[in-house]
Amino acid sequence: QCLKELDLTDNDLEDAGMKSVCDGIKHPDCKVETLVLAHCKLTSAICKDFSTAVSTNQSLTKLVITQDLVENPLNWMTLYNVLKCTGRKRKTLCLNGAYINWEEVNMDEEPFREKETESPADPWDSILCGLCPHGEILAEKIKPEVVRDPQRNHQAYRLHLPRPGFFHCCDTNLRFEVRAAVTIQYQHDAWYEHWNARKTQRLIIAGPLLSIQATPAKAVSAIHFPHFLCLAGKEEDRPQVQIAHFADGRVTLEKPADVESFHVVSKHLRFSPCGVVFKKSFFKRKIKIHAAALLYQVHGVMPLKFRLYLLPNDCSLIKGTHMHELACLSRRVQKPTKTTKPLTIGSCFLVRRLDDVKVSPKELKFNYLDAEMEQQYFEVCAQQGEPELELTLVEKTKNEIVWKVCVRPEELVHTMKDQ
Repeated sequence: QCLKELDLTDNDLEDAGMKSVCDGIKHPDCKVETLVLAHCKLTSAICKDFSTAVSTNQSLTKLVITQDLVENPLNWMTLYNVLKCTGRKRKTLCLNGAYINWEEVNMDEEPFREKETESPADPWDSILCGLCPHGEILAEKIKPEVVRDPQRNHQAYRLHLPRPGFFHCCDTNLRFEVRAAVTIQYQHDAWYEHWNARKTQRLIIAGPLLSIQATPAKAVSAIHFPHFLCLAGKEEDRPQVQIAHFADGRVTLEKPADVESFHVVSKHLRFSPCGVVFKKSFFKRKIKIHAAALLYQVHGVMPLKFRLYLLPNDCSLIKGTHMHELACLSRRVQKPTKTTKPLTIGSCFLVRRLDDVKVSPKELKFNYLDAEMEQQYFEVCAQQGEPELELTLVEKTKNEIVWKVCVRPEELVHTMKDQ
């Protein structure tokens, strides 16, 4: 009855020990105000008891938990229900070392997921499709170390993961399930270097190609590869989604362990260049993919000149385009990147004509090009002094608007000042 703070950090409680803790905090005479459960490795079964215990406790005001609290990282979602059911009674939540005022947590949102924001420095954040379910497992977001691969003179990424868990790379959208401490190094590869027209004629590229190495390799239990397919709940399409591995001039297709809305899960790990593909059937079908539109203002040119890109929602393509434009001293015009609907590979798009605005080319075919290749774009020239510039991307065949923005003079003046 006198115990106010209980810190069980780094205790291998197992289910039996945790059950005693649950029984204690459920007791009506319990006076514990602070409970710390970090790195305790619980199972999903006891997490349900823990949820019940916390929801019935009247004294607890501070709860400290970390994502590796559960032995299986995929059971982390169970603990989300703890927050949902305990709500306003608590004052402070410490999640993965960051303190949050519990009273400010919106219980109608997923409190563990960082809000999807778009900043000038990072236009390649994930685009969430309104048609695809978003109920994916939450992973701990982590920023990788950027290194150079001396053999290929390419930029590579490195993660030093000190413990088991489920981790999401912010720069590539890769996710890793690891069972022990591990160092993972990975980089984007080029599809065209491995693509054999005869062997891959029935395959459609559906995500970035990645080369991944891990030390020790056995510490990685699963890799979640990003893809830009819009499956929109179509269960019949999921068996066609596979992972292509390239080694010794051959391509091997792997049936994934799971196909999620934005990721494909592989548990048969082979550390060769690999990425998500869609296997075409003999029947002609239109494959929908998530897309992004990026608008850049060319520096120091009169009349005003813009470059408008329409890309598959692959962060390697978007980031590569962004870095190329920055190197050209262009500046991104901060407008939403999400298209109004998923697009079809091979469809033609055009920019709706406006007076005193010149657009070249007249139309573009929407295709996937490797990140190392120059991406297609519309060049838009407009007279200075216009009250505003309205840009509308239209799908040619159906005459449907897929992206529309209004660029105001003050946005361009602000952009030029920044430069």
